Amino acid sequence: MKMPILDGFEFLDFFNKLSFPGKNEIKIVVLSSSKRIDETRKAMALGATTFLVKPLNKDKVNEILERHW
Repeated sequence: MKMPILDGFEFLDFFNKLSFPGKNEIKIVVLSSSKRIDETRKAMALGATTFLVKPLNKDKVNEILERHW
């Protein structure tokens, strides 16, 4: 969730304020090193589709693809 200039929560908030055709079709996957449940809940409340904790591996990627696409 920590990124330079704009953190993940700020991004989600900014994204929510945008309006454009097809926006509802976009899936947002958060990849974070944080295992804090409050951060997971906040990201999901702000519209994240999935919250993953690093490290990312092939099985996690496949799970996302099977679940959402």
